[in-house]
Amino acid sequence: MGESEKKKAWTKLYRQQPDVKKWYKEYNRKWSEEHREQRYESRRALQLKQKYGLTPSGFDALLFSQGSVCACCGTGNWGSKGPVVDHCHTTGRVRGILCMMCNIGAGAMGDDPSRAERLVAYLKKHQEKKNEVL
Repeated sequence: MGESEKKKAWTKLYRQQPDVKKWYKEYNRKWSEEHREQRYESRRALQLKQKYGLTPSGFDALLFSQGSVCACCGTGNWGSKGPVVDHCHTTGRVRGILCMMCNIGAGAMGDDPSRAERLVAYLKKHQEKKNEVL
């Protein structure tokens, strides 16, 4: 029996037999719970490869090369999502590993250094006026 014939036979059995359907759903639920970490690692590895062309070991090497801290602000506090890959949206080239806040900030600035510099100047200008009422 070929692979497609096996699949057709299983699909027919699955649709016609409520007990099989119930057993299969329960089996999948248990398997998913027992292999949660494995599923996460597999999904993460696939995402790294598809989006950035990185392997998990390549990601780890890049993170290690920047001292295991955010390449922008230097924090080791990654937040709940962990370290994220920063890349150029035009070329797709990986630039480094950032914390979520720095990655969001770079994206909000449209990856435009002059825009980021103007924001820094604005924040510095108003820094000493924190306690003043406008």
